[in-house]
Order: sequence, then structure tokens, then C-alpha cells
Amino acid sequence: MEIEGEDGTKLSLKPGVKAMFGRGSGLNTEDLTVSRRHVSLELKPAAAGTEWSDRVSFEVLGRNPVWVRSGKSDEKMLAFRKSETGEIAAGDRFCVSGQVPVWFNLKRRDGVTEESVSDCESGLDNIDISDIDPVKGNQFYT
Repeated sequence: MEIEGEDGTKLSLKPGVKAMFGRGSGLNTEDLTVSRRHVSLELKPAAAGTEWSDRVSFEVLGRNPVWVRSGKSDEKMLAFRKSETGEIAAGDRFCVSGQVPVWFNLKRRDGVTEESVSDCESGLDNIDISDIDPVKGNQFYT
């Protein structure tokens, strides 16, 4: 699996290894709201335990939230705060900065991704997350 940002940033995820993602660790930003170790990511094993799935578990380690949007058009955006955990799948997107938002896609490494909705169709191009209070959490208006 691979994480690819709108800014061209790429980070490969290896099976059984926790990857740290944050300012200077896979993310090239000077935004101080992004911690150096903002979120940990780990490729999940498949149900049988013999292969690796297309799902990645994560835990927010930084002080500020991580926003996640499913690749399915009918899903709402969720915010995960410090110590909260979740899962993302191929085609899902996440953002770690409210001040300088850059969206990252989770993709299969072989270049094949699940069908995901483009920014125009999903409405991501019209979302301004800079006004969202990270302390109050998931109070999104659609």
C-alpha cells in the first residue's frame, strides 16, 4: 500500500511495520499544527491472516485531529482526535492539517486503486476545514 498526497508526497507502507506520518516524517510542511509524529499507520493482515489486506489501521498521536473521507461518495468526513483509532481502505483520503490542508490518498502499491470519487464529485474542493475547531470534534455541516 502507498500513501500519495496532492503535493506529490509518497509513503510506502510495509506489512507488519508501523509507519509514522507527520511534519518531516513523510510530510513536507512547516505547519506547526502538524506534529512530527502526527499519526501512526499499519497495514492490516487479511481475515485469514496469511495475506495483507487493503486496509490500514491508524492512531492519532498528535495534538490536532486527522480528517478522513471515505472513497465512497455517500460517506461523511470524520475527525479523529488524539489517541483515537480508525481504519482506512484503498481509495480513502485523509488530511492532517487544518491550516494548510493537503489531502492524501491510500492506494494499492501496484498502481491499481479502488474506484474513488474525484474531488469535484465528492465536494472536497468546496470544503474549508480551517474553520473547524479541533477541540469540538465532528461538527461538520454538509
